[in-house]
Amino acid sequence: MAVTMATGARQRVRVVECSSMHATGLAAATSAELGVSDTGWRRGMRDQVLIERTTGTFDHVDDVPAPDETDSDLTIIDASWDLNQIANVGSWLTTLAATAPLVIVSVATAPGLRALDTALQRIARPDDIWCIVLGPALKKWPKPLHLATTARIQDAITRGRLTTVPVVPSLSITGLTPEPLPPHLVTACAPVFDQTVAHAKGNHHDPL
Repeated sequence: MAVTMATGARQRVRVVECSSMHATGLAAATSAELGVSDTGWRRGMRDQVLIERTTGTFDHVDDVPAPDETDSDLTIIDASWDLNQIANVGSWLTTLAATAPLVIVSVATAPGLRALDTALQRIARPDDIWCIVLGPALKKWPKPLHLATTARIQDAITRGRLTTVPVVPSLSITGLTPEPLPPHLVTACAPVFDQTVAHAKGNHHDPL
């Protein structure tokens, strides 16, 4: 979702993926590789989006190095770690998760909504959180999903903080490639990007 949100931006956006290199979902996403920085971040371009991913393997969140400085207009961090792992250490990711606007991504299944509710409870900053749920539009949710919709999730829906994004079967198989993303996918994510950026600027969060 980080790359999808960045794709629709009218700015120069950097996406930083914080997973270990063997768990990356962005290895084939760039159209031009730019090499590895002195601090170990592999850099590549995808249209106007700069993508940086790690070149190491990490056992703990606090092993992930901080991103390099950038001249991009803004940075989207793809944390790639469980929120409990992030919250229980003293990493730069811990600080970011406690202060910056967050986008929590889940799937439209009962277990997915339970995980989303747990994340919302853990963060407990409803004014700083947006949710993306991969699956059908809300009006098409079957009864089991409505039954799994907790008060916290319903609050996100009511406040316009939950967006559904359709699943693209081909991407589920191939992952991200240099091919353009489906326009409807970019369009679905655009409001989340615009709202979180406006919120971050209003809160005067310092860019990385």
